[in-house]
Amino acid sequence: MKCVKVSTKDLDKVVSILNKLIDLNCLSKTREIIRNNSTYYIPLIDECNEGIARRLGLEVIECNPRTINVKGLRVKELISKFLGSDIALHIPTSFDIIGDIALLPITEDSLKYAKVIAFYLTLIHKKIKSVYAKGAVRGFERIRELKLILGEDRTETIHKEHGLRFYVDIGKVYFNPRLATEHARIASYVNDGEIVLDMFAGIGCFGIHIASRKKAIVYAVDINPYAIFYGLKSLYLNKLKGKIVFINCDASVLDHVFRGRIFDRIIMNLPQHSLNYLPIAYNLVKNGGSIHVYIIARTEKEALDRLSNEVKKLNLKFRETRIRCVLDHAPHEYIYCIDCIGVSAMKTA
Repeated sequence: MKCVKVSTKDLDKVVSILNKLIDLNCLSKTREIIRNNSTYYIPLIDECNEGIARRLGLEVIECNPRTINVKGLRVKELISKFLGSDIALHIPTSFDIIGDIALLPITEDSLKYAKVIAFYLTLIHKKIKSVYAKGAVRGFERIRELKLILGEDRTETIHKEHGLRFYVDIGKVYFNPRLATEHARIASYVNDGEIVLDMFAGIGCFGIHIASRKKAIVYAVDINPYAIFYGLKSLYLNKLKGKIVFINCDASVLDHVFRGRIFDRIIMNLPQHSLNYLPIAYNLVKNGGSIHVYIIARTEKEALDRLSNEVKKLNLKFRETRIRCVLDHAPHEYIYCIDCIGVSAMKTA
């Protein structure tokens, strides 16, 4: 087969050539890059003729590289093997897969390596069809900034989670696949006959988990109309025992939408602002009910203290509180869930 021969100590030059070959769909997905000191032999696919490579000013020679074996390897190990350990510093330690779309946390300094990282990621995870660099989450609708690195230019997919399926458009709705365990955990607490309010539902993952297990009614509320749209589409993908009512509105008006303490359980998964909405949850939860509050804090104590300060203002008590670290949020910051069980409101609605 044919290989491009590159003799250089400049790794960025090698990566630049790889990026061009990936764009042209010329880089072999089945053969290893051969590295001999500062000389690289980059295998081409058979359909990529010598003329294409030579138009890029590249030397093409005959070569016989080994077949790539990705079994048991991570992306960092695979790239280090072919290109050396220097580039490994720019490879994310973790990434998210949503359906057949991968999201990589790529910094500006690492962006020039992103295409190579994405290429080898798709060799290991063959179901991935699109790879995006993920940016910050913006606005009340929590939409994530995205930049296509490799593959199909689409953001809609079907994601599987604990045997359930969800329609998702990562360009239009907030979705975090790392919450799968948390969705299932909260659902495990719900009993038949409960009426549940999910105040910041997104596409309704909590609700669909709950309704798939129990004969409960879940009111799934979100300010983003696309979240409601994809939540409704997801209903038809799953067999449910209970019922879900999707509502497109701002959670700040829910105590006007619903009258009185009618909910057995309220889920408040908006970690940055959940405590601002605690008075509304207080007005809607039954005595003896439960509220699951998500908070960003550096320690468990800080999270509990922040909740305690708010509940004192409301003269609200709980029979029991349990706290769990759900996710890392930022360096030295975490998302905690505090399960507030057995609400005892000292005043009536």
